[in-house]
Amino acid sequence: MDQNGKKICQYTDNTRPYYATLYLVHHRIPLYGAYRFDPACFTDSERPSYWHLEPQLSKPEEQSLYSMVRENQRSKNAYKENQAISDDYSETGYDRAHLNPNSFQCSEGRRSTFTLTNAAPMDACFNRNQWGKWEKTEDFFKRQAQK
Repeated sequence: MDQNGKKICQYTDNTRPYYATLYLVHHRIPLYGAYRFDPACFTDSERPSYWHLEPQLSKPEEQSLYSMVRENQRSKNAYKENQAISDDYSETGYDRAHLNPNSFQCSEGRRSTFTLTNAAPMDACFNRNQWGKWEKTEDFFKRQAQK
């Protein structure tokens, strides 16, 4: 394991973290994520069309800034040295696959999964088919949560 991994808490609004990630800055990829599964979230269907970047990795001197920032051309240039950006996935055949699936979170927590520190490169076909089916295994998880 890379001893230089950066432990980050994923915030969207500076109030509370939604989950944690160990991010390998040198490789610009998450190693793992830790989150709580909430079976009630399967009824939530919010899915943003944009991704976020993480100030905790690229602007650590701004300690009060923990909220993710929306990815745009200006932020991409400022953040790309320490973390992946959407352009890294362009024309590669890889998707930005969620480590913490967005369907396992509710409302603001669901939005927090759309950060590139929660995305790992995955073959597009596998992500959209097999992995996508796994992320929607709500009946299994609901049964487990009731035990």
